Amino acid sequence: MLIAMQRRPLEPIPFDEDDILTPFDRLAILFGKKSKENSDVLCVQPLIYSENYNRLFEMIGFIETPVHPKVRKKNLYPEVAPEDEHPTGFLQYGAEIRRKNHVIFEIGDYSRLVRFDFKENYREGDDQLFYQLDELQIWDGGTRFDLNCEDVNYQPYISLSSRIISNCVQFMSKGLYSDAKESFASLDDLIRNLNDLSDRFENQRAEEWLQAQTQAQQNTNTP
Repeated sequence: MLIAMQRRPLEPIPFDEDDILTPFDRLAILFGKKSKENSDVLCVQPLIYSENYNRLFEMIGFIETPVHPKVRKKNLYPEVAPEDEHPTGFLQYGAEIRRKNHVIFEIGDYSRLVRFDFKENYREGDDQLFYQLDELQIWDGGTRFDLNCEDVNYQPYISLSSRIISNCVQFMSKGLYSDAKESFASLDDLIRNLNDLSDRFENQRAEEWLQAQTQAQQNTNTP
């Protein structure tokens, strides 16, 4: 059985079969100009924020922001597969300025991909600008985990993801590619924990639904 490879960093996010698309949407997708990507701010009270993008990129291993609107809006590294690496499945990271208020970072290989969405925001009640981790997504084959970046229950997973990616980026900056690959592979344990967390949430929702149904039935039977 053939297993589809993970999309590459900075490639468009594919649409689902159930998404409603216009003919113009389909044409834009065909030419790689349309993606299922959210540029709106999701988190009102983000767990991680800073006075600039630099601090956010430091969190994932960079000395400074690897992209700049006037210098380099898109950065892929390595641009081609290192020696002895698969030409399409090698570990690679990418950063890109999508809009003035939206910068993304993605890192992935043939089976996994991690995406950080950094966005500008304003504090409620004033015009003070700040920058936040608005979305963190992990793709594991066909499964995608969305880590809620304003829910404290996800903070340990966000912190661990950031440390793993920081190690990868620092290894890659030193030319230690094998170490970077090994660090990236340690996502497996995190993904297993996220699967367990997802199962717990699903069981909790099922129990709450059952309790609600039972209560509704009791109310119906009560004279």
